[in-house]
Amino acid sequence: MKKILLASAAALTLAACGGDGPAASPEDINAALTQLSLRDSGSGRVEFEDRSESGNDVVFRNVMIRTSDFEADADEEDEDGIVEVDVDGSADLKAEEMIFTGLNVDDAGMANFSRMVMNAIEVVPTDEVEAENASFTIGQIALDGPSAQLAAWLGGVFGHSEAADLPDTENMSFDGLSLTNLLVAGEDDDSGMINLSVASIEAEDYGPETIGSFEVDGVSFAFDDGDESGTFTLGKISVGGVNSALLNALMNAEDEEASADLMSAIYGNPMDPGFDEFSLENMNFNGVGLAVALDDLSYDVSRNSDGVPTRFVMPEFTLTVDADAEGGEAGAQFAPMLAMVGLERIVLSGSSNSTYDPETDISTTESSSFAIEDVFTMSSVSEIGGISAMATALEGMDPDAFVNGEQDPQAMMMEVYSQLDIHQLSFTIRDVGLLDKVFAVMGPQQGMTAEDMRGMAVGMTAMLPAMTSGMGVDQAIASDLATALRVFLSGEQDELTISFDPETSFALGDLMADPTLLTQERLGFTATAN
Repeated sequence: MKKILLASAAALTLAACGGDGPAASPEDINAALTQLSLRDSGSGRVEFEDRSESGNDVVFRNVMIRTSDFEADADEEDEDGIVEVDVDGSADLKAEEMIFTGLNVDDAGMANFSRMVMNAIEVVPTDEVEAENASFTIGQIALDGPSAQLAAWLGGVFGHSEAADLPDTENMSFDGLSLTNLLVAGEDDDSGMINLSVASIEAEDYGPETIGSFEVDGVSFAFDDGDESGTFTLGKISVGGVNSALLNALMNAEDEEASADLMSAIYGNPMDPGFDEFSLENMNFNGVGLAVALDDLSYDVSRNSDGVPTRFVMPEFTLTVDADAEGGEAGAQFAPMLAMVGLERIVLSGSSNSTYDPETDISTTESSSFAIEDVFTMSSVSEIGGISAMATALEGMDPDAFVNGEQDPQAMMMEVYSQLDIHQLSFTIRDVGLLDKVFAVMGPQQGMTAEDMRGMAVGMTAMLPAMTSGMGVDQAIASDLATALRVFLSGEQDELTISFDPETSFALGDLMADPTLLTQERLGFTATAN
């Protein structure tokens, strides 16, 4: 089944075509069909029982596309020159209809068409056992207005050309691509029976610089290997305004040059996530003793007129995890861990709202929170500069150099963070069960009760100033921190806040170079328990 899923990926890329054009002459239609190896059945990889024409539109019926031949070409030789043909994993594509609208030949003499539709598609494995044990169908694939270069690539697929990469990013574009009613069922090589259905997959405005939108709706997946079973459902996942160059580099990350481009794109602007909006709705997994649910998760990015991201908003989300010790192996491992800390389930939540000013190069976190129900809530606000300088330092990172020892990862990260300027920074943790759970676990491990363990922790805070006096730490900082920790750990107050609010910003690099600057006054340091 896995092999068939991979082999059938060609179904998504076969629908490639060119732009609109004026009404074509019969000679142009004939020339376009010839270029695409579609003039006669079997002249290329495409076989069909019937063809009809009406103006610029051509309809093929009972179509078979020999993608098994195309896959064999692609797998004939790996990068080391070793022949590896996976015949069992090959499959052909069968469709009741394949329709081309606006078929024409452009001014450069290249075949084009404005729209392609394939209806009632079935993946047909060439291996008889695979064919009997699995089914893969797609209701429809439709694609509108792709580039002429993509159409030329398709001509190679329909013909007898050898396997070739898709066009480069600058030549890869289309107005829309959609897939509906994808259904997969059968026996998997490792996991027994699987069933997958996807209501729709849609992409719009795919261009050299951005992808307008990409959305997957109505995903349902079920498996049963005889020992354990499970289900996964997803209402919708969508992303908009994706950076095409970043996506292309990500897809070709194994290539050394593409990998370098990917690292440069990621590190060159750490404030840019590479998209404008992301949304996930109604995700649920239930199996192997675990039940995971995420109702809604979204992230929105606003940009200025230059395309620089300036605001980042993640509304509150909630993720729940339940464990059943009797439901499967994962649940049997996770449920006792929850019980040990007095939890029946994990409920995570969080949200954030931040901005970036490219003129001052300052990133401001207006609000950020993360919480585990009945454990703790953590929130923070900050105003940090030097983002561009940090990006420059990040671009100097070389993962390969880390591996072979040419770069020291710790030194490199110190260099990266030394570029930052702290204008304001504050963290607050609110205890809603955290300390009780920690001491309840640690106490017995040390042969003590939970309360005795808490008392020992509180007593150690009084020793903090003396313990740090020989380390060059400002005793005003040590004293304030010790007092706040004592009150917080004792349970007298349930919130601990640590803040840096200097009169003028301080650079982390300066503090690393001269520890004598680490004074309460210079840092604007406060530690309080409320």
